[in-house]
Amino acid sequence: MKNLLYCFGLFLVLISCKKEKTTWNTDWNTPLIYGDLTVNDLVFGNTISENPEGFASLFFDKSVFSFSIDTLIKLKDTTLLHKGHSPFESFTLAPGAVFNSTSIDKVYELGELELKRILLKEGLLKLKIESPWQGKTILKLKLTKTKDENGVFFEKSYNISAATQSNRFIVNDIIDLTNFDFDLTGTNGNLINNLTAIVEVTSAEETNTFSIYNTDTVYISMELKDLIPKYVKGYFGEYKLSDTVSVSIPQLKHITSGQVDLDSINLGLSMHNSFKLLSQATVHQLKGKNTTTNTSLELTFPLLNSTLNINTASGGLYNYVPSVFNLPIHSGNSNILAFMENLPDSIDIGYTVHINPFGNSSGGNDEYFPNSIFDLKLNGDFPLHFGLNALTLVDTFEIDFTQNETISLNNGKITIDYQNKFPFGANASLLLLDDANTLLETITSSTPIIAWQGNSSINTIPESQKTTFLVSSNSVKNLTTTKKLVLQVSFSTYQTSLVKLNMTDYIKFKLFSDLNLNIKL
Repeated sequence: MKNLLYCFGLFLVLISCKKEKTTWNTDWNTPLIYGDLTVNDLVFGNTISENPEGFASLFFDKSVFSFSIDTLIKLKDTTLLHKGHSPFESFTLAPGAVFNSTSIDKVYELGELELKRILLKEGLLKLKIESPWQGKTILKLKLTKTKDENGVFFEKSYNISAATQSNRFIVNDIIDLTNFDFDLTGTNGNLINNLTAIVEVTSAEETNTFSIYNTDTVYISMELKDLIPKYVKGYFGEYKLSDTVSVSIPQLKHITSGQVDLDSINLGLSMHNSFKLLSQATVHQLKGKNTTTNTSLELTFPLLNSTLNINTASGGLYNYVPSVFNLPIHSGNSNILAFMENLPDSIDIGYTVHINPFGNSSGGNDEYFPNSIFDLKLNGDFPLHFGLNALTLVDTFEIDFTQNETISLNNGKITIDYQNKFPFGANASLLLLDDANTLLETITSSTPIIAWQGNSSINTIPESQKTTFLVSSNSVKNLTTTKKLVLQVSFSTYQTSLVKLNMTDYIKFKLFSDLNLNIKL
């Protein structure tokens, strides 16, 4: 170690004694970037799974349009007001005497909705009682067709102090309606949207009697607020919902050229209806758009623009089963192969959903169950069994080869050290871009990336291979002004023959420079 330090010190002394600048060439090996590409980088999708053949298959399932309770059923905040007074000009109420009102049906205005029953998830009843009666009473409010969370018909008593017309006694109360079950069919069971109640008044005076006149009106205000249902029965109205939406497939944006010949594609639309109500659906358009090439293609299939009848859900409140209408699209009934070869990174879907197209055909027996939803889905099964013809993936890296007076670049090479387990080869190129993204030069690899020739065992690891990009002296000027390095890998199968992909297929790469530098001191 001492000898090494001595030699190095002597070297510095010799340099310092020289009047001329010292110049020498040296080779520098420097890592630049590294990364990998997997099956998910080659195709779009949410889920890659192993198919029955033991190879990778892509399962795609994405909601295009859906609606739930808030679209069909809006239980608006409202106040139901009851004015209670004696049917007689006056009468006397003795201690302990009871006065009952007749059954009261108050209409809950709900527009086009005609409801028979509501089971609430949550909500509030704000109650206000104003009494001018001149003696003490106990007022009992009974909601005779409404059960609380314990399944008991609701009733509650309030102590009312003596008052006058000019100085009324007022009671305020807030009742939590969580899990309350409202029968809205009225006293006789033949109405809709009606809240039924009875008011019972008992004199709380111990010895005194008092008179009640027909001008002594008792006001009972019931404000229904923030009602959220978990079950509803009735007629939900007729609606027609129509739109065109774009479903994004961002994974395909990485593919900039070439075509993919996918085999045995199954693409479909499915309608899931977990309401118990009739509906119809029409698909007007399925158009795939490749925004990179600015090309689009319409998908055609037999049921395009047809009216599809969607069945209701089956079962009841706690055991309902959604209905599913599948609209299959495959190579035997459509132009799906050409559609997918266009590499759409978005699909425009035009649809119409018609709720209760025949009006109240259920006789007021539409049902919403907990978490009911109507969902239009785009789904597919894409076996990863395809051929490639110059399918190109790109990735961009920021980089800086700036030179100075001391160090300058003569020439050299940039090397990709890779492990390729894909059963297809590729050509690689480096694109040199300046800070304005202007293409300065394209450098092509000296040899192609070699396809994996081993078996499909997931435990087999491919050997490391290399390919190089020669950096000539003519490329040095471009490289020193390069701010972005674009790695472009173009995959192809032999004569575009079909191959299958294993779920663990990949290509891993490391990019490093091996440059000859000129150093002046």
